[in-house]
Amino acid sequence: MFTVSSLEASIRGLYRDAVHEDNYSDEAVEAMLNKLDFPSLAQALRNEARFVCAYYTQGDKPRALNYRGHDLFGQRATLIQEDEERHVEGSVDGRHTYELWLLEDGNFMRVACVKMGFQTAKKDGYLTEYRETLGYPWQTELNMDLEGLTRKLSDMCVPVLKGEVPIYELSGAA
Repeated sequence: MFTVSSLEASIRGLYRDAVHEDNYSDEAVEAMLNKLDFPSLAQALRNEARFVCAYYTQGDKPRALNYRGHDLFGQRATLIQEDEERHVEGSVDGRHTYELWLLEDGNFMRVACVKMGFQTAKKDGYLTEYRETLGYPWQTELNMDLEGLTRKLSDMCVPVLKGEVPIYELSGAA
């Protein structure tokens, strides 16, 4: 849905949970929330929303096995935070990431993702990604960096404020 009111309620809920789950102070949480432009953020999130596959492969060569597994969330979502460990060996690029997704219904989902990429000298490439849901962010024992998340959410608003993305009608149901 990504309505301004549902987005604001979801973000405020996530941040306020930090007071109990990660020992942030009420004042620090409120200061971070005051930095967010919720109407612009709703537009930005809607613009970047997509369906996310549990398994994905994509190759540049003709007749490559390009595959899309089942939809992971059953609705569109926007990636709002990613922590990555990268392992590169020659032409193979392996990554293990923890992702934070905001779903259209306003729920958050923490996801583990493994990406393997391969590129030849001719710049042909092949990418495969596997994702698994881990649950609500504060229940996964993963590092939640609210300061970094606040910066990322604020940065997502810049193209909206510059008029570089379409304006979406966000009132009512999706």
